[in-house]
Amino acid sequence: MIAALAALVEGKPSRGFWKCRTLLRRQGRPWNHKRIYRAYKLMRLHLRRRAKRRLPKRVRVPLYVPRLPDTVWSADFMSDALADGRRFRTFNVVDDFNREVLHIEIDTSITSARLVRVFEQSKQEKGLPQVLCTDYGPEFLGETFTSWAIRQGMAIQYIQARQTEPERLHRAAQSHLPRGA
Repeated sequence: MIAALAALVEGKPSRGFWKCRTLLRRQGRPWNHKRIYRAYKLMRLHLRRRAKRRLPKRVRVPLYVPRLPDTVWSADFMSDALADGRRFRTFNVVDDFNREVLHIEIDTSITSARLVRVFEQSKQEKGLPQVLCTDYGPEFLGETFTSWAIRQGMAIQYIQARQTEPERLHRAAQSHLPRGA
């Protein structure tokens, strides 16, 4: 059994226990998982679990209350599925002062570079806000988007998930989309 395990992990030391067990079963080996695991540990093959990626510490500040239009915008993603089961995402941008939906982008995948293009288009049409309220989504935390926002002089206020006002605005935008689109 030890020789069989050593042969499996020889070229791929990052193979985990369950992958090795599955490959041994496919080879027709009759050993049960407890016995294989004892040998796996004896050979010191067990891998460390990856540490969970922590979000950077942010200073909690109250939400900005806009006094004029186009000073504070909120941006968020929603997802849904088509009738045939394919998933799609919508990216919504809402003006917090008058609750106007400024932009809705729909696609199966929306990256940070795509967000920059959307905001560049908004910059040509209406200008950019002073503050953009978003959640901690990977698209908003990425280097592409954050460095672009800094160059434009736009402050990004990260809010915790489930903040009532921005989430309510995006739910209202979703209610205007046709069902089963």
